[in-house]
Amino acid sequence: MKKYNKWFVLTGIFLLLFGSCIPVFSKAAKEEKACDIVFALDISGSMKNTDENRTAIETIKMVIDLCDETDRVGLVAYNDTIAYCYELTGMKTEEERNRLKENIDAIEYKGETDIGLGLGQAVEMLAGQKEKNNGMVILLSDGKTDLEHSTSGRTLEQSEADLQAAVELAKEEKIQIHTIGFASEYLEDGDYLTVISANTGGTTQIAASPLQLNQIIQPMIFTYKNGESKTTKVMETTGENQTVEIEFQYKYVKKAYISVLSTGSIHEIQTGLEESQVLHSQKYAIIKCENPEENGLSFQLNGTPGEKVIINVIEVKGSEPTKAPTVTPVPTKVPTKQPVTATPVPMEKDTGMIETVIWSMVAGIGIFTLGGCLLIVYLFFGKERRKEYPQFQGKLTGQFIDLKSKNESIYLEWQLAEYPEEGVTLKELFAGANFQEDLPEIDRLCFYPEKNHKILLVHCMEGGVFLGDDNIPKNTPVKITTGDTIYVSFAENSSELELKYTL
Repeated sequence: MKKYNKWFVLTGIFLLLFGSCIPVFSKAAKEEKACDIVFALDISGSMKNTDENRTAIETIKMVIDLCDETDRVGLVAYNDTIAYCYELTGMKTEEERNRLKENIDAIEYKGETDIGLGLGQAVEMLAGQKEKNNGMVILLSDGKTDLEHSTSGRTLEQSEADLQAAVELAKEEKIQIHTIGFASEYLEDGDYLTVISANTGGTTQIAASPLQLNQIIQPMIFTYKNGESKTTKVMETTGENQTVEIEFQYKYVKKAYISVLSTGSIHEIQTGLEESQVLHSQKYAIIKCENPEENGLSFQLNGTPGEKVIINVIEVKGSEPTKAPTVTPVPTKVPTKQPVTATPVPMEKDTGMIETVIWSMVAGIGIFTLGGCLLIVYLFFGKERRKEYPQFQGKLTGQFIDLKSKNESIYLEWQLAEYPEEGVTLKELFAGANFQEDLPEIDRLCFYPEKNHKILLVHCMEGGVFLGDDNIPKNTPVKITTGDTIYVSFAENSSELELKYTL
């Protein structure tokens, strides 16, 4: 392994020396696309318990405010009938947005569940459009079709036939159906929703909390608009004005969309930005910024004391601004009288001395370069160097919340000194503790030893990973110190893992 490390280091040195000779071409910013979104929302009576805070309703309203003027939103709210149907509505004016949000606010959870009926209506709404944008259907439900106490006269067979017809029409029209299982506990019907989305190239997610629902829907929508979504912060409101600092991951941002979702009420949002727009309801606020500053922005937030606030940022990458060409003025020649002067006698140049100086400089540079190369070769090949690598220390303890298998809360403990200096994945930790659960992406969260009794965490999971209340972005190394608590939410399961690092 050490031989290869030497070659990597040498290669890196030469790349640094000669890298400036390689031309770099930057990709132009992708063009934003208009989007047609139709929600198929389950409003059966069971949703009263599953969504007692009407998070699904607030999330759909938030999507409406996140949309641009060229986007359109439609809604089919179903139980065992089509209770509400709102055709695709443009977002060109504030009146159109508010009218759609007011209609959605009037929705009541009641009745039985007929997914085939609701999904069929939603797909037909998109398929019947003459002007077609990027279209998708988002089905949000807390379970399977249930017509046991329905008075609609429809049967399970009829609902299943409508469901299959909707999937076939979506495939024919190239409409993706994304399904979200909304559950306060583990949703046993997750596989049922997976079958619906898999046949149309869509995705299936399980949302067990407002945070997860918000994390799922926003990236899903902005993938179509060439934007990238990331949760930047989870904070607690104090009842007074608080300054929130946002850092952008791109240097040039064409548009920024910031969503602020609260478990309580948001009283006020102030940005102080010229090219910005603020839209909000009682529980959320949307900030839209055109051509924001390169590094980021800040805003003032005032909300109900002691409530949690989730802040999401979506960035649409822009192009590097073109610099104006520099124009060098050409001086105007003014004719002047030529004075009469004596012609000087030309002196012979001492070319020998000049050549001697030039060759001396070349020789000096050559000797310096050769000496540097010999030094590098000696350092990396002349003798074997010993390097001290940090070792794991301390222990990691874990406990599950809302485990998928419905087991009682399980306590896990790992002595990290037993694991190699190369690092360990969460999957390997589970295997070492003889703990087996069908949890996704556990091989995408890694720990590495660090100096000063710390460990390094890196992940690329779709579910949220938090250090205390702060979100840990994907592919971003974060140092964990003794006493820190890590929370891992699994995107496709109603479960959360709490990890604590101690010495």
